[in-house]
Amino acid sequence: MAASAGRAGAKYAGIAVGIALLWVYFQYFFDFHAAITHFAQADWALLGSSLASFLVAIAVRCVKWTYIVRTSAPMTWTAGFHVMFAANMANFLFPVRMGEVIRLYLAKSVAAVPYATSVSATLIDRFSALLTLMLAFSVYPATAFAGIDPAKYGWVFGLIAVASCIFLLLGDVIGRSLPSATRQVLSGLGFRSDRVERLVSSRAFGFVATTLVNCHLPRYGWRVTGIVFALSFLFLLCDAITFFFLLNAFSLPLSLLQAVVAATLFNLAFVLPSPPAQLGTAEMLPVLVYAYGFGLSEEVVASSALLWHFLSAAVILALGGYSTYRLGARLVYRATE
Repeated sequence: MAASAGRAGAKYAGIAVGIALLWVYFQYFFDFHAAITHFAQADWALLGSSLASFLVAIAVRCVKWTYIVRTSAPMTWTAGFHVMFAANMANFLFPVRMGEVIRLYLAKSVAAVPYATSVSATLIDRFSALLTLMLAFSVYPATAFAGIDPAKYGWVFGLIAVASCIFLLLGDVIGRSLPSATRQVLSGLGFRSDRVERLVSSRAFGFVATTLVNCHLPRYGWRVTGIVFALSFLFLLCDAITFFFLLNAFSLPLSLLQAVVAATLFNLAFVLPSPPAQLGTAEMLPVLVYAYGFGLSEEVVASSALLWHFLSAAVILALGGYSTYRLGARLVYRATE
């Protein structure tokens, strides 16, 4: 009951934030008549190339997560793709990254993948992607981006990189030492030994320790590690090419290197919870990055952002809807409850 109320509160809060962002967008950046002109003058061949690159990026991300899972569990590629498509649609439609939870449930229901394995695969996916984003963002000084002062905020990106390295390289050590370390700390704080043992031997504690051990990327070998990071870079490159084609379709002079920085910022932003259907954020983020960061025309960027929101939403909903049909609508609905 409390969880349901919490989800409802998060949904309505997200809608309120999205409406506020849309109001700012339409009030200060978007001009309907100018947008019609920009749409008519756009290069639709480049827009088609942008959509194609977007589809490849989605496929690469599905391959990456499914590949990581398959190192520990016998999930088929088809099942992995359907689980990812449905989870991506849920992440798009619902606030607080609901799709991450749905992914675990579907992987368990469809392919009998243990929750600890799915969580570990998702964490490896996320932290390897974060390391890739941090490395890609290092080219930012060469792109004339005016949005972030590295002297003030460089430590944030460094902290993210260090945390990702610790998680991926020391997960095994942390997971195996967690029971003994917990016993020492809690005993030192005066907790009774029977309560400490009950906690350490609980299923939830064992789940956390097992997940940390499974997140130790070197245990899978150099080949798996190399493939995981290669797929991370490929996904980011496809994402960057998507934005490169999109902006150039509207005659905006965005270079591929600038598109890499933009894709990095967008992926970092969407790690955090966003309003349902990315309401407002999909419009305002491009304005902030392209118009204020790279000095491109606000009016044209605003027009391209709105069009891309509709196009990308259509792709995500089409793929997610098809996978929901193949997996069973009732099964996917139960995962959202």
